[in-house]
Amino acid sequence: MNKLLNKVFSFVVILALMLMAAPIQSVQAAVPTELFISEYIEGSSFNKAVEIYNGTGGSVNLSTYTLELYSNGASSPSQSVALSGTLADGDVFVLAHGTADAAILAVADLISSSVINFNGDDALVLKNGGAVVDSFGQVGVDPGSQWPGGGQDDTLRRSDTVCAGDTNPTDAFDASVEWVTFAQNTFDGLGAHTANCSGPGTPVIVINEIMQNPSAVADSAGEWFELYNAGGSAVDINGWTIADNDIDSHVINNGGPLLIPAGGYLVLGNNTDTGTNGGAPVDYSYGGSWFLSNGADEV
Repeated sequence: MNKLLNKVFSFVVILALMLMAAPIQSVQAAVPTELFISEYIEGSSFNKAVEIYNGTGGSVNLSTYTLELYSNGASSPSQSVALSGTLADGDVFVLAHGTADAAILAVADLISSSVINFNGDDALVLKNGGAVVDSFGQVGVDPGSQWPGGGQDDTLRRSDTVCAGDTNPTDAFDASVEWVTFAQNTFDGLGAHTANCSGPGTPVIVINEIMQNPSAVADSAGEWFELYNAGGSAVDINGWTIADNDIDSHVINNGGPLLIPAGGYLVLGNNTDTGTNGGAPVDYSYGGSWFLSNGADEV
């Protein structure tokens, strides 16, 4: 009987740790498993370019990739161009029209005056070994309104909050969610899309700083730790769990949203009174339900 109880207790502990970890896992930045089209310019005349981003976590051999042009909603490509070389993780590959502006050509890895000659009723499709991995414009159907901004004289890139490419590359994407529109005939960081995406596996919320042993006040009044939001939008941590690898835990209960703004910070501690906690700007108090050992402990 004792052995059975021990097994049951061990299972409950493991399950509890898994449940406590779930909120942290849910805010991991999207990690693309494939290359995706991260930005394009469909400017006036031949100011046209397409940027392909590698956020997979490793270098990619481009020899199996092609970019295809589907004209006027056709079901088969009218033109195709093969990519070449090796694309490092976090790097981009830019294809540009041969008569594009000098600023566009300066960051081009490949000149293609055939495929990179798309307009509002065409589609561009990125394939790996013949399989579609990303596209804009709906394959086989006149894209029409599926093009963000109508597909005329636009500069667009994937939004910061997507960054994993089209979630369903064989169908039309939700342009209002996945793309951000910029001014006509301009581009935003073409050739350096890494500034717009969180890296593979990078947590959106990180523990930025810890005070586990204050000297000006007692530990019971002055302990705190700071969280940083590295993502592109606010994150609500109400209902999340603070825990160590032992038995201590606290479920955040703010009575409503507890938001960390994009690029912002939030301090959690056992005391919000700056007059008694050593002057720490604590935003949320977990009270006496959770403590930080001065020696070996974890958050």
